[in-house]
Amino acid sequence: MSPGAGKGKRKVAAKSATKAAKKGQLKRRRVAQKGSSPTVKQALDVVVTAGPTREHVDPVRYLTNESSGRMGFEVARCAAQAGHRVTLIAGPVALETPPGVKRVDVVSARDMLAATRAAFRTSDALFMIAAVSDWRPRRKLSGKWRKKDQKTEVASLELVRNPDILATVARNKRSRLVV
Repeated sequence: MSPGAGKGKRKVAAKSATKAAKKGQLKRRRVAQKGSSPTVKQALDVVVTAGPTREHVDPVRYLTNESSGRMGFEVARCAAQAGHRVTLIAGPVALETPPGVKRVDVVSARDMLAATRAAFRTSDALFMIAAVSDWRPRRKLSGKWRKKDQKTEVASLELVRNPDILATVARNKRSRLVV
């Protein structure tokens, strides 16, 4: 796959999430200007995934991407501000947890799948915003991978496909919202 493949889809998703967040902010501003506080007809249990995942090759090296997690954290913040109960499942990022949000930190795609499955069991909505690694090393080396241990100029790394979190969790969607 080329380095830029899929960027258009991510940009569209990012714009949609940003528009939704801005609409919520505008609505809150209008309500505040009228002198009343925003109300939620029914608070929902919302799960949001954010950030990258890391797939370790050895104890110090891993495969990942450059996701900052900011979009997922913003969606979680807006949902909490709207009065919903929010669980944020976050890959390794250095962002502050939004007020009123329960945060679950994960590292790998399989960690994120387990946390998402557990949180989605009792939730009303799921927003899959995380940039999950599609691949992981077939095996993680127990010690540091050193070039002096290699007798060749070329090294190879065998990868296996990670589970598709969205497809796996959405199988039990029923009438719940999955984005």
